Amino acid sequence: MPLRFPRFRSRQVRALAVCCLLLAFSAMEKVRAQEVPRYAIQVMREGKRVLYFPLWREYLVGGKPIGFSPPVNLPASSQNEPRVSLIRMIVSTDGGNWTTKLSVVKDVRLIERREFSLARYTSRLNEVFKVNEATTVGVEPFELQIVAVEAEAARVPQLTNKTASLAVMHLSGTIAPEPYSLLLQNQSGKKAVGLEVNAYNGNQRTVLIWRKGLWLGILIEPGSTYELKVSSVTGRTTTPSSKTPGQPDKIEIATVVFLDGSYEGDPVYAALINNEIATCSVQLTRIIALLKNAEEQSGDEAMRLLSKGGLSLPEQFEASEISTVKEKFQMLNGRDWNTALIGAAQGLRTAKSTFQFDVNQFQQTGTNDPDRIKHWLAKMSDKYALWLDDIHKWSVARR
Repeated sequence: MPLRFPRFRSRQVRALAVCCLLLAFSAMEKVRAQEVPRYAIQVMREGKRVLYFPLWREYLVGGKPIGFSPPVNLPASSQNEPRVSLIRMIVSTDGGNWTTKLSVVKDVRLIERREFSLARYTSRLNEVFKVNEATTVGVEPFELQIVAVEAEAARVPQLTNKTASLAVMHLSGTIAPEPYSLLLQNQSGKKAVGLEVNAYNGNQRTVLIWRKGLWLGILIEPGSTYELKVSSVTGRTTTPSSKTPGQPDKIEIATVVFLDGSYEGDPVYAALINNEIATCSVQLTRIIALLKNAEEQSGDEAMRLLSKGGLSLPEQFEASEISTVKEKFQMLNGRDWNTALIGAAQGLRTAKSTFQFDVNQFQQTGTNDPDRIKHWLAKMSDKYALWLDDIHKWSVARR
C-alpha cells in the first residue's frame, strides 16, 4: 500500500524522510552482512537464463516457497481452462543432494486460486534438470539449476527517468545478489494508478516490472512514496562451480499512468491500463443490467438468474469496445498494440470474476429469506453502479 504521511511543513518532511532512509539503510546493511546467500537457483529456457533467485536462509531452512510467472505459456486448449499464473518452488538440501518441489497455481476466479503439485526433483550442485511436466499444465518446458554464489559489492547502475512527476528518493543495494531497492515519490498533484520500471544489462532488457493499483485503484497518492525491488537476473561464471550475479547496468523508470488517464513516459503500459478500463466498463454495464433484472424476480429465481448470467458474461472483447483507446494510442506499432490488448482481456475478467465471487459468497450463506436477498441485491447494485461511475469520471477510454 502507498505510505501516507501526516501533514508537516516542507522542511520537516525533508528532514524526516532523510532520517528514516538513513536508519533503514543502516539496519539493512547490518542484517545483510550476516546472511549473504551461498547458493541460488536459476530458471532457464533452452539453456538461456530467464530468472535468478538467491536462496536465503528462510528458503532453505524455513521452507518458504519461491514464486515466479511461467516463462512461456502454451496455447490454451480451451477458453474456459484456468491458466497457470504462478509456479512455486520449495528447495532443500542435505548437504550433498538438493531437492526441488514444484507446484503450480491456477486462478480459477479473481480471488480463488488453486495450487496443484507438479513435480519433485533430486539433483546435485550445478546439475541442470528439465521440467518436462510443465506441458501437462499448459506451460512450455524449462530448466532449473542450483549454483553456488560468490557475493560481491553492489555497484550503482545508471538511472534513467522518463517521467517528470516521479522522483527517485533513494536507490540502495549493498551486496549482490540482493535486489536493488528503489524508492519513488509522486511529486505531482495527480494520483498514480500504474507504473513501469525496466532494468537492462547492456542493450538487453532483463527486468520488466508492471505495477497497478488494486481493483484499478490508486497506486501512489500525491506526495506519497512507493518502494520497488529490482532483482539481479543474470550471472557470469567465475569458476567451474560458482557464479557471481550480474547486476543491471541501467534501471529505467519508463511510465507512470495517472487517475485521469494521462501518462508520462512510454505509452504501451498506459494503453494497456486504459484498455482494461474500457472493457471493464462494458462488463460492469452488463452486470448492472443483470442485477436490475434479478430485482424483478422472486428470491430463488433471482439467485438462479445471477448464477447463470454470471457464467455467461463474455471473456473475449470486441474491437468496438476499445476503439476509442486505439484511436488515442495510434502511435503504437502492431507489436506494442498487441501487448496493450492484454489489458482488454483483464478488464472483462476482473469484473466477471468479482461478480461471480460476490454471488457465490452470498449463496454459501444458504439463505432463502426474500428480504435478505432483496437487501443484498440493492447492496450489489450500489456497489457496481459506484464502480462504473468512478470509471466514467476519469477514464480516457470514455472520453
